[in-house]
Amino acid sequence: IKTQKKEMESLLTAADYESPYLTMKPSYEASVLEVFASLVDKGIVYRQLKPVHWSITNQTALAEAELEYIDKEDIAVYVNFELIDAEKLLTKVGISDIEGPVSLMIWTTTPWTLPANLAIAINERFEYVIIKVNGFHTIIAKSLLNAFKETSKVADIDVLGTLNGSALLGTTYQHPFCDRQGNVVHAEYVTDDSGTGLVHTAPGHGIEDYQTGLKEKLDTYCPVQANGTYDDSVPDWIKGIHIWKANAIIINQLKKTNNLVYDFSFMHSYPHDWRSKTPVIFRSTEQWFISVDQSLKNNNKSLRELALSAIDKDITFYPNWGKNRLRGMIEARPDWCISRQRSWGLPIPAFRCSDGTVFMTKASVLAISNCFAKQGSNAWFKLSPQELLKDYSIENDPEAPQELQLNSLEKMYDIFDVWFESGSSWHAVLNANKQ
Repeated sequence: IKTQKKEMESLLTAADYESPYLTMKPSYEASVLEVFASLVDKGIVYRQLKPVHWSITNQTALAEAELEYIDKEDIAVYVNFELIDAEKLLTKVGISDIEGPVSLMIWTTTPWTLPANLAIAINERFEYVIIKVNGFHTIIAKSLLNAFKETSKVADIDVLGTLNGSALLGTTYQHPFCDRQGNVVHAEYVTDDSGTGLVHTAPGHGIEDYQTGLKEKLDTYCPVQANGTYDDSVPDWIKGIHIWKANAIIINQLKKTNNLVYDFSFMHSYPHDWRSKTPVIFRSTEQWFISVDQSLKNNNKSLRELALSAIDKDITFYPNWGKNRLRGMIEARPDWCISRQRSWGLPIPAFRCSDGTVFMTKASVLAISNCFAKQGSNAWFKLSPQELLKDYSIENDPEAPQELQLNSLEKMYDIFDVWFESGSSWHAVLNANKQ
């Protein structure tokens, strides 16, 4: 800080160098929690198991701004998932001259997510064809058949019949190597730009998959641990294996069971952790979010609605094209994941109760804010929950859960995304100095 001050003064910049604001100051840290308390009070802060960008190397959630896109070689696979009720489907669509199993052919660039497959998504408006390839019957979108022929270089493909996507809905398939079944569901994001028109769906490993999982009431199943290895819920032959090593093992298993149609390597731009320069993954973990679509308690409008309204009514843009650019960003903005898993930073002041629930209210956050103002945020790591909540009163907190026992609380150790801290400077600096 002293070096920066000296350099900036040598450039003759004008600033209040005698009393700069520092995000490490207890007063600043306390002010950040005051901003957070107001958001908790408005009812738009929530904790949820949800897929987020995850750095395996640093074992933390990452924001979009913490990603760098670097070329990476990956393996793409076409995989058959055998239908359980094929005969019923064929009868339904009037096809009677096919004997033997019929499969659904998916395409994915992340074979390591296949153990987490819980559904296959299709587009009910597409036309699909039943084809015979490599001696097996399988289903693919009609519009993607030629692309599959070109990619796989399989010359001997026979089209045996056609059916509407709606006929596939609700059909059941057997997972290629896990002891469970899944259903075919509709999803609007299924396109015929690439792949097969049938999308392998793992709700624990993708945002669109997660949304489909919510709609279809599927578990947000994530068998990948923080360090990138599989847990004990997967087949024995990949338990404890790192996902990047598992790709080849899974492909080999698919070959053994005749579920692999074709695989190939390709280069593409892939997100990496900007610190470790290592590939990141989508992984479901419990994180803290700020909702952009949940209505605020005080005015029944969401943050997205308020922001879009301000863009149209309260802001003059120079140059004018910036208006549409910002509007597009706000319209597409997902909920903000504000939690990180690191050993430093400003703690999110949440506690776990003895019954496993999480305790955090406006009043409790403000009590912690008072504590940080006096002792700094390191108090979270040094003091007990009872000491941290010295200024908190259950009787004066209408949001406190019944039967709350302060002596049974355990501290949680997620920290704030640093952009939440910097984004609170308007309150910590301007409001504090009455500017």
